[in-house]
Amino acid sequence: MENIANKLRKYIKGQPEIKIIAGEYDTSIVDAHTEEWYGEVHFQEDGSLQGFDIELYNEDEAVPDTTPPLPEDKIALFLHKAEQFVNDFVTSEVEFGMFSEWINGNYIIIYEEIDGKLGIPIPHTGCTLYMNQNGDITSAQLGKKEYTLEYPDLQISKEEAKEILRNESIIELAILAEENKTVELVYRVNPAITGVKVDGTIDNVLEFMDVEELPVHSLEKTVCEESLEKMLGITEEFVMFKDDGESKLWVEKETLDNVDPEEEIHHKVSFFEDATGQFIASDVNWEKTESTLVHEELQVRATKFLELMVGNIHEKYWLEQPQQNDAALYEADEELEEVDTQEDDDYDYPYHPPEPTQLFTFIRQHKGMKIEGFDAIVHVGMYTGLIRECSTTKVNESQLKSLRIVPTISLEEAEKRYFDEMKMMLIRSVKNFDDTSIYDLTYTMNFPGKHGTIEKISAHTGEVTYVETGIIKEG
Repeated sequence: MENIANKLRKYIKGQPEIKIIAGEYDTSIVDAHTEEWYGEVHFQEDGSLQGFDIELYNEDEAVPDTTPPLPEDKIALFLHKAEQFVNDFVTSEVEFGMFSEWINGNYIIIYEEIDGKLGIPIPHTGCTLYMNQNGDITSAQLGKKEYTLEYPDLQISKEEAKEILRNESIIELAILAEENKTVELVYRVNPAITGVKVDGTIDNVLEFMDVEELPVHSLEKTVCEESLEKMLGITEEFVMFKDDGESKLWVEKETLDNVDPEEEIHHKVSFFEDATGQFIASDVNWEKTESTLVHEELQVRATKFLELMVGNIHEKYWLEQPQQNDAALYEADEELEEVDTQEDDDYDYPYHPPEPTQLFTFIRQHKGMKIEGFDAIVHVGMYTGLIRECSTTKVNESQLKSLRIVPTISLEEAEKRYFDEMKMMLIRSVKNFDDTSIYDLTYTMNFPGKHGTIEKISAHTGEVTYVETGIIKEG
């Protein structure tokens, strides 16, 4: 611990004397004399260093909305400190991989081990450093030390891998939207496709993670006869104690009448809405009955509530095939039994376990085209049928309504632009999602031109947008 502390102090402002204190749940970095808290250090199961996080107080300058490019002398200072960290903490032989601005005024530097036979980097090895605009390391993570490199036969070439992608028709037409802002029709690469394995099979991230794409179902036109308050369990015993135009909060009248003016009011129901979306939650008390409501009734209540919130949902959403949540019932039974054995004094205020819920996901669509990032989520209480939680994200409805979904640019033109700028690159990739220590080989899409990776092509104008990587320097 003392050796690590002596090295770590160099990365804290003023280089104070520090000590590392192991707690029940975390390990803290504190001042050796005042015990001022500086951050946390993380260890692997074998006791070796995994990384650290340093909290910087009273920084001299705030991060502006936009930051100018780093001058060469400052880049050199950042990289010098990174090299110093590598010398102090990284025991394996590594090479500089990338230096980029990942968030405005915040930077990331990556060092990786290299496959000695193929001369390509091994992901998640070496170290990853996060630095602020002053060049201070705010967080550091050491990569894998133990791993296996497999060398499967290269059954296809880079050119053949590219043709496999071309024949797979990976370029798709999609509607892209920002929260309550721009809506556009574009061509893009199917985001699930990441490359081609060296045996010629498509590398699909959903298959890699064993994620099943659930079927979706269209919705019938529906009407909600109940009020918002009734569906959330707000009765005459409740009173709204806050309404600031965006947030509304309810609590029982009895609770509000008896609350100490200096105490925080623990609301039971909340409703929030702004230009970006809505979030509703209800934690009103419930009683367990002999059986839950049937799944069909829960689905009807979810659908009706979303209709109440959004309107015309049969034109805007599909319902994703729900997965019955039997595990929630078991967990709720266990928590109810645990609460029954506790004394009231064990809690700061009366505690009622949350009701188990069934999740319903509504996929936003427009004229048969999915709009990613705008799903509506509804949780329905399995015993009461009350809406326990609902979240929606708003799309710019006026732009969506006026959007022409018939492209001006053909799919063939978009594919040509993508594949003209695309080259395939052999990389090390994790072989199994459940065992990330084994690496095989994949051909991945690479765009080596001066503009970088194509993000999208407008289906109406043909304008090409490139990914803003923030890369300052690469190895």
